[in-house]
Amino acid sequence: MRNILQHTTTEVREDLSMAFPKVLSNEAKNMPISKDGTSIAAAEHTLRSSDTPTQGRAVARSPAMEEHCIGLRSLMLWGIEGARAYARQARALGYASDELDAALEGALNRLAEQRNDPEALWRGLLGIGGWNLKVLELLDAARWASFGFPEPTAVRVTPLKGKAILVVGDDLNSLALLLEQTQDKGVQVYTQGELLAAHAYPKLRAYTHLVGNYGDAKFPGPILVTLGGSLGSESGCGRRIFTLEPAECPNAQPIENKDFAPLIEAALALPGFHEDAPAKTITVGFGHHAILDIADRIITAVMAGAVRHFFLIAGSEGSLPGGAYYDELAERLPKDSVVLALGPVRYRFHRRMFGTLGGIPRFLDMGQCYDGYSAMRVLGALAAAFGCNINALPLTVVVSPGEQRAVALLLGFLASGIRNIWLGPAQPAFCTPTLLRELSIRFGLKPVTQPDSDLAAIPNPQSDGLFSKDQEKPEFYPGTLRSTGILGLRMGRSKSTSIGQHDKTQEQIPRRRFSFASLRSLQSFVGL
Repeated sequence: MRNILQHTTTEVREDLSMAFPKVLSNEAKNMPISKDGTSIAAAEHTLRSSDTPTQGRAVARSPAMEEHCIGLRSLMLWGIEGARAYARQARALGYASDELDAALEGALNRLAEQRNDPEALWRGLLGIGGWNLKVLELLDAARWASFGFPEPTAVRVTPLKGKAILVVGDDLNSLALLLEQTQDKGVQVYTQGELLAAHAYPKLRAYTHLVGNYGDAKFPGPILVTLGGSLGSESGCGRRIFTLEPAECPNAQPIENKDFAPLIEAALALPGFHEDAPAKTITVGFGHHAILDIADRIITAVMAGAVRHFFLIAGSEGSLPGGAYYDELAERLPKDSVVLALGPVRYRFHRRMFGTLGGIPRFLDMGQCYDGYSAMRVLGALAAAFGCNINALPLTVVVSPGEQRAVALLLGFLASGIRNIWLGPAQPAFCTPTLLRELSIRFGLKPVTQPDSDLAAIPNPQSDGLFSKDQEKPEFYPGTLRSTGILGLRMGRSKSTSIGQHDKTQEQIPRRRFSFASLRSLQSFVGL
């Protein structure tokens, strides 16, 4: 395995410079699809083990600056690892990009070289955010090509009588393989955690033995731990736990060659559920396709004053304290607001009955952190419909940075130009006061305090809708989705197309080759 920091050829170095370009080429590069997943892992190992000295211009090393740079580098590393997790999911579905792999390697390379140059690190931070947007777009294409467009779906959250398998984690591909092998075997399959989103995909929902999502601690059958899942050493772990990935559980049995026969045998041997529980459901599946299909109702509700504010709430609490903040926030949200939520933090909102507003659900479950692309599509479409900057929308974005994928999503939001994001209620240990202060100065980031005081600080929307009649609609600036086209979105609409009609002409099933649009506007905004 080559050492990318010490033995990189000139040709590969030119490819790595795509992550932090000084001058972009006039046209985007078309990179072939590759299923080789070793390069990013090799780069990550190199970064952690390298003793390569700091390169570039000399920088004074005061203790305060070193602490600040350590925090910045840690934030960047979390962002890279989050992007790598997204890329790994796409690769499992057969979608990868050599350009993307090279960019993440280049980011790790620069991270090792520019250890104490804060301005270079800040530029690199947004560069990583920009590439995270790319991998989210790639993953979105891979998922709907493999499983269909997510659709609003009522998911049962109480069990049915019968033998059962529980799948933990967030790997749709592994779930699909299991569903195929368990078909007509007399075993019902339940999801837990982030795989709740799987029920919204038509090709997965077509398996009738995918019966629901189960969230209780005790499960009367074997448990399959997939990518992104983990189990502690609590009572019940042991021989009934099967893994496709390393799990924090003693005596877990690995699945070899994706052959689930031992798992199925264990399910048939264990008791399963003895009776049906009373039916309860929650609704998921509000990805960008579903929301754009009802965009006309959303726009009408805003212009009529029925919807005064949007909240985009994303991320994961992870092991951070303070999750009760979101319970309190859910209780106190204004009745004339709509909540878009993705990531594990959204489960706090499923506990509440939000009802409808202006003919649309007040709570829209957009899926996993992996579905951050859907959020960007929706925000961009709303801004385009109103002819304004995303930051001029009646919108509050809240991110809980409890793990790497949530941090990668946060960096993607920042790279796209979204400002004044709320962060918290707790932050990773590397988010020092100096780092938080800089994030506030540069991006308007605001650590949350208490739900009541945070909500009270939101400016009131104009009395007659999004903007007053004589208020000039703000212009776009580089960094917003509409001006950069970072995600290749169709934000405009012709006179013959209503806002409620979603143009799917550009969304044909992609070939197994992916090319990215130019990052010229992003380069200009980030200052690379």
